[in-house]
Amino acid sequence: MRAAGRGEDPLSDLDSYDIGGSVLDVGTGWGGLLRYLLSRGAAEVWSVDVDPRALSRAEREFEAAVRAGVLRLLRARAEELPFEDGRFDYVISLAAVHHFSDVGAALAEMARVSRGYVLVYDWAPESAGLANPHSARELAEAMEAAVEAGRRLGYRAERRGLWYKLELAKAK
Repeated sequence: MRAAGRGEDPLSDLDSYDIGGSVLDVGTGWGGLLRYLLSRGAAEVWSVDVDPRALSRAEREFEAAVRAGVLRLLRARAEELPFEDGRFDYVISLAAVHHFSDVGAALAEMARVSRGYVLVYDWAPESAGLANPHSARELAEAMEAAVEAGRRLGYRAERRGLWYKLELAKAK
């Protein structure tokens, strides 16, 4: 796995991509990625999560974008995305991979519904207790499984300080 700068965060990394068109956020969570995507002016954003509380919170926080039809929220598992093949220009997941029940299936689904890039960021073991409640062992196991599954599917893996990144660039 290639190493990158220690202080680099996922949103700074996303600044280097021309994110526009249609974007799928896999793992709504606290809405940090949604806030970023909407500020970047993405034309169409979908966000999926298994937790109805995360979706309700996002619906309240981003009510204007939902009303405008720019943002759509849907309860769904990363392992079974309810979209047609090649539906999105970008599929992005931020700090959610360690929650997936089958990371290989989730990464395959993200690749299936993307026609452009799949960008997956999650916590590295060194982040345990600093920015999340998970143990270093838990995060190391999740990262190892994600990197291994990602490589089998053609993803490129990079360490990014407290984060790691999986990237799949599909032909447009």
